[in-house]
Amino acid sequence: MTPEQIAARMREQRSVWVDLPATLGEGLRVRVERPAEAEFGEYLQPAEQGKVKWSCNLDQVKRVVTGWSGFTEATFIESGASDEVPFSAALWGAWVADHVAAARPVADKVVTMLAAHEVSTADTEKN
Repeated sequence: MTPEQIAARMREQRSVWVDLPATLGEGLRVRVERPAEAEFGEYLQPAEQGKVKWSCNLDQVKRVVTGWSGFTEATFIESGASDEVPFSAALWGAWVADHVAAARPVADKVVTMLAAHEVSTADTEKN
């Protein structure tokens, strides 16, 4: 494998598919890539008693989505065609900014992935 292929596989291992609410359109889902450990600090927010908790805001939701399925022209524009639209980070950002119901399941998944990775890393360090 080339270094580029290995890097792509590494990103793929950090990715999962997330179904979006049916109210936004049937069969819409997005591929969410867990941030790299070096980015974890951006996803921490102060909590009670000096503690911190994981969080994921709309700007972060725009960045972690790296693919989609089920998105057609009709998803974006009235009377649009039923042709699938290739993924575009810019188009995703514009669409999710106006359909914030799509942001919640993505943000929730990112928080779950961050917490799970933290636990996994801690368990590995114990061994």
